[in-house]
Amino acid sequence: MTTKSLSSKMPLSIFVIIAVYLGLYLSSLYHYLLFHSISELFSILIASTIFLIAWNARRFFDNNYFIFIGIAYLFVAGLDLIHALAYKGVGIFLGYDANLATQLWIAARYMQGLSLLIAPYFLRRILRIGPLFMAYALVTTLILASLFFWKVFPDCFIEGTGLTKFKTFSEYVICLTLLASAFAVFRYRMDFDPQVLNMVLLSIFVTVASELTFTFYANVYDIANLVGHLFKILAFFLLYKAVITTGFAHPYKLLLRNLKLSEESLERALKQSKHREHQIAALLESSKAVLKYRNFEESVRSIIDNCKRATEAAIGYISVVHKNEGEDQVIVPDSDDRSYFLDANLPIPLREIRETSYKVGEVAFYNKLKSSEHSNLVLEGHADIDNFLFAPLIISNEVVGSLGIANKPDDFDEDDARMASAFAEIASIALNNNRVLETLEHSEEELRSVVQTAADAIITIDNHGDITFWNPSAEAIFGYSSEEIIGRSAVSIIPERMREAHRKGLRRTLTSGEKTIIGNTVEMMGLNKDGHEFPVELSLTSWQTRGEPFFTAIIRNITKRKRIEEAIVRAHADMELQVAQRTEELRLQNERLQREIKERIKAETALRESETKYRIVADRTNDWEWWLDPKGLFIYVSPSCKRITGYDPEEFIADPDLIRKIILPEDSEKFRNHVEEVDKELKGGEVEFRIVRPDGSHRWISHACQPVYDETGRFLGHRGSNRDTSKRKLAENALLESERTLRFLSNQLLTIQENERKRIALELHDGINQTLAAVKFGLEKKLTKVRAKKDLDGISLENIIGLVQNGIDECRRIQMDLRPSMLDGLGIIATLSWFIREYRKIYAHIKIDMQTEIKEEDIPGEMKIIIFRIVQEAFNNISKHSKADFVRLVLKRIDSRIELLITDNGVGFDPENVRKGLGLTSMSERTRLSRGRFLIESAQGAPTMIKATWSLQKLVKEKPRTKKTPRT
Repeated sequence: MTTKSLSSKMPLSIFVIIAVYLGLYLSSLYHYLLFHSISELFSILIASTIFLIAWNARRFFDNNYFIFIGIAYLFVAGLDLIHALAYKGVGIFLGYDANLATQLWIAARYMQGLSLLIAPYFLRRILRIGPLFMAYALVTTLILASLFFWKVFPDCFIEGTGLTKFKTFSEYVICLTLLASAFAVFRYRMDFDPQVLNMVLLSIFVTVASELTFTFYANVYDIANLVGHLFKILAFFLLYKAVITTGFAHPYKLLLRNLKLSEESLERALKQSKHREHQIAALLESSKAVLKYRNFEESVRSIIDNCKRATEAAIGYISVVHKNEGEDQVIVPDSDDRSYFLDANLPIPLREIRETSYKVGEVAFYNKLKSSEHSNLVLEGHADIDNFLFAPLIISNEVVGSLGIANKPDDFDEDDARMASAFAEIASIALNNNRVLETLEHSEEELRSVVQTAADAIITIDNHGDITFWNPSAEAIFGYSSEEIIGRSAVSIIPERMREAHRKGLRRTLTSGEKTIIGNTVEMMGLNKDGHEFPVELSLTSWQTRGEPFFTAIIRNITKRKRIEEAIVRAHADMELQVAQRTEELRLQNERLQREIKERIKAETALRESETKYRIVADRTNDWEWWLDPKGLFIYVSPSCKRITGYDPEEFIADPDLIRKIILPEDSEKFRNHVEEVDKELKGGEVEFRIVRPDGSHRWISHACQPVYDETGRFLGHRGSNRDTSKRKLAENALLESERTLRFLSNQLLTIQENERKRIALELHDGINQTLAAVKFGLEKKLTKVRAKKDLDGISLENIIGLVQNGIDECRRIQMDLRPSMLDGLGIIATLSWFIREYRKIYAHIKIDMQTEIKEEDIPGEMKIIIFRIVQEAFNNISKHSKADFVRLVLKRIDSRIELLITDNGVGFDPENVRKGLGLTSMSERTRLSRGRFLIESAQGAPTMIKATWSLQKLVKEKPRTKKTPRT
């Protein structure tokens, strides 16, 4: 049906409404009760028709609003029907006055208003019709029960008084609810046909007018009551027209409208997706430029071009803050090469926006500059700008530049700001990379100059011992060129007799991290290319790159120094000998001595010139080196004091008493006595004491000092060295503790050995000896009778055999207690099974669960007796102390380790407080000596768990290599 045809029927509808209203008004003049009944029947009929139409046309609705309204109005019509029957004068409900009809009216209006408010919620949601019917039926039942049975519904009308406050207040609440429902419908107006939307809203507003008129009447037959009913009929009729139009007149039109809206939404989403794809491609292209170009200008040129394409800006540039002058320097101007700078004094948004972006560190933009009051303030010759955007370049939370774009066809928005911020971040990364590369290149050039011009040989080797760096001084000292030596093993410059020690030291350093000579300066022999050995002084340090260790050595040829020292020694010896033997040649000897003194002075001069180099060595030693002047003030403290004490060298120089302050109070007197003795006798001495570091930890210090004199014998102070011996002290304490433990174990083992001997002797005496004695007496008696040919009654040979068998069993039992023979023949699993069976015979009340998840061949032979002894000792302790009635024994293999687990449900004990007897100590020591780990978990009143584990890899590596001998 077309809109034109609908419009042609509108006068007919208006004519019908006027006719109905005129008939109703005439009926009210005849009898108001007749008017009320007819008007309510009209409303009930319309509401029921709304339900029937909504129900039968539900497949045409694209939302559930009218279905919900149809069901709700069906129950509203039911309440209105009872209201009409209960009206004053009808006489259906005897014993009730006008209050009942008014109460039913308010209940129906509450249901109507709330239904109109809730219905928009189901415009785009699933509506379950069955539960909805049940909910309305339940609410209707509760309303009727509160009126007719419980009679708890508030009064709404009192004869002679009129409307109650509850009735009036409820009408206003219902009006507000209806207005809220109108707002909800208008909010979802896109889901309604415009014509339908207007009728729904008009129906709600007419209903509000109807409710307001019902707040004024004092008698149920008042004119206000009549007007309210007429408004109600009109409201129901408008909603009926909305349902008719939606369900029958315009269903396909609404469907086409929704399809059109969906198509437009899809087109917008597709356009946004393409735009986003274009932006991402520009970002990726800029990121590639950062990786492709090392030059910053080439990188940012690509970045600004891609930024302009992504944001559709016409012009743009990137500037960087000049390092020295603090002003912007344009790195990449736009292609037209016009000026992009403005006078700082001009009060225009362009300058202000950029300054704000710099200070805040965020993107800022400005649109429609030409139409603003600042359009005439742009400098002559500057680019013609209508809108612009600035994004700061930030490195380490500092603004270092700016990205600027301008003249987008449309205005800049937040999406452009996000894109510009992303391009600015990429430009910041490119700038930072450029600066880091320049710094690295400069540092590399400086380091290369220092190394290449150094007088000492500087050599680097890798973790394989191969030479990877060889400076010119190394070439001069050893005779190898870089091309000859790089890639060869470092043993090429080490004498043959020392090469194996070098290889072992390298392996030891790589595997255990031991640093015997690293960080120290040592003297050793070097090997020249021509096979000549010469003395060298070696300083070695280690470093890593990409997880690979490297070692760098600084080597100095000390051949001349050694010759000078040897010459000095020889000269001194010759001088003493010649003075003693050749006094008469004193003049010639003096001349010779003068020459030697000159040589010595030259040597000392050379040594003084090396003082700086030796100071570097002292600064890099691991010991804390120091020098006190005669007044007791520090004149030198090596940097190692920081590592040892936690205090800087400057702190000791500023406070000479700091050394006394950090000594542990218990050791202060020892140190004071040492200082007094050294000062009194002016001789060297050694002492050990403890210090307290700033973090509260303690360190052991080995202190050694001696007086220092110049060549004239003048006292120059004290020179000394402090060494951190904390690790050695810990090792000594651990060694002492181990010795005490071993002495304790030795005493315990001797005791148990004597007890075991005593037990075996007693068993031999009471068991085997008695059995053998009985056998001996029986045989002697039998032999006497045989010789006398007497009656051979009495003990028989079978009885003697039984005694012998008892002796054999007793021997086997003792032997099994000492070492089960089946352990070597059948293995540990069979032996443990035998042990459990024997144990159950003695302790039948203890239930034992044994689980083995390991193959016999997976257990090394030497481990079997250890496992058996641990199980034997653990079960003995359980029977003596635990009071357990259940024990679980588990022996299994987990990956590359063996695990033995013994648990019980006994009373437990405190492992910290219980006295460690031989049982626990024996199990622990057996496990530890076999390279295993032993753990006990228990507590008072809790179960006990004993766990021992062994690594098969360690057992295989440590298994001694012995020749196999055939088994007998």
